[in-house]
Amino acid sequence: MNRKRPEELRSYRWYGARDLRAFGHRSRTAQMGYNRSDYAGKPVIAIVNTWSDINPCHTHFRQRAEEVKRGVWQAGGFPVEMPAMSLAEPMQKPTTMMYRNFLAMECEELLRSYPADGAVLMGGCDKTTPALVMGATSMNLPAIYVPAGPMLKGHWRENTLGSGSDTWKYWAELRAGNISEHDWQEIEDGIARSPGTCMTMGTAATMMSIAETLGLALPGASSIPAPDSNHSKMATLAGKRIVEMVWEDLKPRDILRKESFDNGIVALMAMGGSTNALIHLVAMAGRAGVKLPLERFNEFSAKTPLLANVRPSGDKYLMEDFYYAGGLRALLSELGDLLDLNCRTVTGKTLGENLQGAKIYNQDVIRPRTRPLKASGGLVVVRGNLAPNGAVIKASAATPKLLKHAGKAVVFEDYNDMAARIDRDDLEADADSVLVLRNAGPLGGPGMPEWGMLPVPKKLLKQGVRDMVRVSDARMSGTSYGTCVLHVAPESFVGGPLALVRNGDLIELDVERRVLDLKVTDEELRKRKAAWKPPARKYARGYGAVFSQHIRQADEGCDFDFLALVSGRPQIGLWSSLSSNYSVEVIAGAGFDWILLDTEHSPSDLESVLTQLQAAAPYPTHPVVRVPWNDMVTIKRMLDIGAQSLLVPYVSTPAEAKQAVSYTRYPPAGVRGVAGTTRATRFGRIKDYAKRAHHEICLLVQVETQQALDNIETICAIDGVDGVFVGPADLHASLGHTGEIANPKVKPLIDEAVRRIRKAGRAPGILTPNEADARHWLECGALFVAVGADVGILARGAEALAAKFKS
Repeated sequence: MNRKRPEELRSYRWYGARDLRAFGHRSRTAQMGYNRSDYAGKPVIAIVNTWSDINPCHTHFRQRAEEVKRGVWQAGGFPVEMPAMSLAEPMQKPTTMMYRNFLAMECEELLRSYPADGAVLMGGCDKTTPALVMGATSMNLPAIYVPAGPMLKGHWRENTLGSGSDTWKYWAELRAGNISEHDWQEIEDGIARSPGTCMTMGTAATMMSIAETLGLALPGASSIPAPDSNHSKMATLAGKRIVEMVWEDLKPRDILRKESFDNGIVALMAMGGSTNALIHLVAMAGRAGVKLPLERFNEFSAKTPLLANVRPSGDKYLMEDFYYAGGLRALLSELGDLLDLNCRTVTGKTLGENLQGAKIYNQDVIRPRTRPLKASGGLVVVRGNLAPNGAVIKASAATPKLLKHAGKAVVFEDYNDMAARIDRDDLEADADSVLVLRNAGPLGGPGMPEWGMLPVPKKLLKQGVRDMVRVSDARMSGTSYGTCVLHVAPESFVGGPLALVRNGDLIELDVERRVLDLKVTDEELRKRKAAWKPPARKYARGYGAVFSQHIRQADEGCDFDFLALVSGRPQIGLWSSLSSNYSVEVIAGAGFDWILLDTEHSPSDLESVLTQLQAAAPYPTHPVVRVPWNDMVTIKRMLDIGAQSLLVPYVSTPAEAKQAVSYTRYPPAGVRGVAGTTRATRFGRIKDYAKRAHHEICLLVQVETQQALDNIETICAIDGVDGVFVGPADLHASLGHTGEIANPKVKPLIDEAVRRIRKAGRAPGILTPNEADARHWLECGALFVAVGADVGILARGAEALAAKFKS
C-alpha cells in the first residue's frame, strides 16, 4: 500500500510552506501553546463535535472528544476539535430535518476551509449521523464516525420504558383516562436516565447502525450504550485509526459504493429500523454518486427477515439488550448471503472480515434466520395515484389487519388544524376512517416534521381504538408505531395529489400489492388540480429562503439540489447543427434539457442562435457551445455573445485543461467568465445552475485519447473544470478501432472512466448517437448524455427522441 509522505499532507499547505501565510499559521498555532514539533509532518485531525448543552443525546461528547484526542496523539497525529451545529431532536423547532443539510454544509466547509487531513465525525442524535456523513462524503477527506450510542433503559415502577414508543403509548392512555397526571409525571421522570440517544430502534439507533454497516465506523461501535466504558475505549481507538487512514488515504468515496448502500438497506430491514432511513440513505448515496431508487428498498424488504426483537418493531427489548446479545455484528453475521461482504470499511478490511467471530448470545433479542420475527417486509414503499413518486410504511410496526384497508378520508389541512379538531366529539371519524394530514412535507412543514403518527381521535380512544390508517407527507419518529403511511411524494404543498383529497373520499391501502390509491376518477382529479392554488413560500430571507428554493422531495432524499453528486435524473441533450431559425425553434420546444452547439458544424452566427434559445423562456433547453480548448479567440467571442457553458474537446493533459480554464477568465477586470467551481456546477444540472448563476461559466472537458484517460483524475482536479465528457467514437478511433464504434475492448474503458470521473467529484458526460449505448452509460452513472440528430429534424421526431431518452 502506498503511504503518503508528510509533504503530501493537505495541512502541509498551511504549515509547511516557507512564505508569509505559513508564518501566520505557525505563529498563531504557537499562540495556542503548541510547539512546531506538535504538528509538523503530522496529520491534522478535525474532530467535528456536535456536543451542545441543549442536546441530551450528546452530553457525554465533551469527554468522548478528549478520548478521541488521546487516540490521535498516541498514533502521532495532531487533533483539533471543531464544534458544529447540534441537531437536538427533542428540542429544535420546527424540526431537525430542516437543518440536516445545514449541518452537512457546515461539516463540509469546516473540513474544506481549515487544514484538516482527516476527520472524526461525532454524532448520533437522529439527523446528525446522515448530516455528518453527507458533509464528509462531499469533502471526501479520510473520515471515521464515532456514534453517540443509546442511553440506558427507562423505568417506571415495574415497567421498562422505551423512549418515544412508550411516550406515545402512555400519552394515549392519559388521553383515554386510563392513567393519572401523577402517573404521567412519574413516567416523565423515569424514561430518560443517562446520556445517549433513544434506546429503542428509532432513527438514531437505525442510522448509527447503518453508518457502521456502510463501513464508516469501527466494528461493533454503533451498539455500545453511551455510559458503558467500552464506549470510551471505542472513541480512543477511532482516534488512533483515523491517523492511519490519513496515511493510507482511505476516503469515504473509496468505501461508499452501490453495494455498501445495499448492505445498509439489508441492515435497515433486518433491524425493523426507522422510516426516516429511506430519506437519509438516498441523500447519503447521492453525495457518494450512487443513485438509490425507492424500488431498491422493496427489493430487499421482500427478501430480508426481521431479526432484531427491539421496540417498536419488536415486542420487548431495547438497544441495551441488543448490545449484550451480540449487537450489530451478530445480527449482520446472520445475513451473510444478503450482504456484499467484500465492501471496504474504515478498518482497511472488508465487511466480511470485520464480522468474523461474531455470535448471538441471546436468540430472543437477535433472532436466528430460522426463527425471524417476520419473514420479510419491515419497511415497504407503496405507490398509486395518491403517491405517484412513492410513500413508505413501517409494516413491521403496523396493525396487521389494517395493511389491507379502505376507508373514507378525514382531512386535516395542516398540523394546527389537526391539533384543534382531533379531540372534538363532533369530528366525523370512526375506526375505519383514514386520517389525512397535508402541508407537512419538506416545504409544507416546513422541514417535513415528525407529525405523521397522527393521534387517534380521543372519542375513538375511549372506545378502545388504538390504531388507524394515517396518511401524510410528513415523517414520523423512528420510535413510533402504527399504520402510518408517510413521505407521500410529491408533497401537497407543491400540488401533489395529497392536496386534492377531500373529506369522504375513499382511500385504499394494500401493502402486499404496494398500492396507495385515491378512489377518485382522473377527470375529477384534473378538475381539482385546475382549481388548486399554490400557497406562498414560508420564508423570505435567511437559511429558510435557501431551504425553500433548493430542497428536493422525499423520494430524492430531501437534499439541496446544488449539493448532491446525484441530483435527480441525468440531463439529456441534443447534438445538432441547428442550420436554420426553424430548427432552433423546433429543438427549443422538443423537451431536451440542453443542446450542444458545435462551432465546427454550426452556422457562424451563433449569437442569433443563442439569443433565440434564450428567448424561448418557457422551454428549459440550455445551450452548450463546443469549441476547441486552444481556440482562445472563439472562446472569448462565445463568452461575449452570452454563452454560459462550454465543452472543449481535444484535451489530453492537465496543462491543456488548465489553459482552457484560463481562457474562460475573461475579461480580466470583470466577474464574467469566472470559472464555475461551486458544487452547483460541479455536481449537477446544466439548466439549474445556469439559471441561478448567470455570471459563472461551466467548463466541460472532452477526452478522446488513451493519454486523456490516463490523466482523468489530474484533469478533474483542475479548479474550474466542472465535468468531463467522453466521446466514444473519437476514443475508438484514437485507440486504433476506426469504424468499430462498439469494439468490446473500449466499452469497459469508458465504463471505468465514468466511475473515475464521479469519484473525482466531477460530472461525467457521454456523446453518442446510439440509444442502447446511451442507456448503458446512464446506468453506469453518466449525468449528461448528448444524442445526435439530423439537421432537418422535424418537431415530432425531436419530441419523440427527447421522450424516449427521458423515459
